[in-house]
Amino acid sequence: MVARFEFVTTVRPSQNCWRKLFSFKLGAAKRSSNWWAWVFIPVLFSSLAASKLAADELAPNTVATRTSTADLPWRDAKNSVSTTLANHTDEHGRRYQSIVFLLRDPSGRFVAVGLPDSVNVRDFLTQWLESELAGRKLARGYSETQIEKLRWAGSLDTARLMRRIERVNELLGRDEYRLDAQKTNQLWNPIAAACAGGLFNELSLLHRVSTTFDTTPGP
Repeated sequence: MVARFEFVTTVRPSQNCWRKLFSFKLGAAKRSSNWWAWVFIPVLFSSLAASKLAADELAPNTVATRTSTADLPWRDAKNSVSTTLANHTDEHGRRYQSIVFLLRDPSGRFVAVGLPDSVNVRDFLTQWLESELAGRKLARGYSETQIEKLRWAGSLDTARLMRRIERVNELLGRDEYRLDAQKTNQLWNPIAAACAGGLFNELSLLHRVSTTFDTTPGP
């Protein structure tokens, strides 16, 4: 008589999807001294399974911690952003440029780079708007209703900037701009100036709405 024990351990895709099969065949016990094999082997593999499960559960938390730590500079309101042109090469070997954001600390030191459509950049621009609103509320005593109107205006300013960058990046991939540095700079310079001078400057919708609050009685 042959007894067959199978124990299978699997790991989720985060652990490279490996799968191992342990199979043991034990001959029928002819002497009473063989009883330990029937007890020891299942206990051994149960312990291995528990260890692997614990490691598998801890791995996602470790990755999440690394990701959140890398995102922290983008959550610091003291930092600022500017834009620059990044060089790329497509699948055909053609070189082209696109606009990316540079994150800098209060001393002007480079901290990180972000793509325009990244979550970090969008969160930073939202944080930039909220900081602007807090400053105007403190300085001018705007009501909550006025702040909500300014938040709406500032959101449109941010969306307009992102649309401009998206459009410019599309043009920079074309040969007429890709091969002409002067035309490339003509597209990029206004966006660089907008970030350097403050997104919510006197040309912004937020500023124009704010001036109406300063000249008319607020609600």
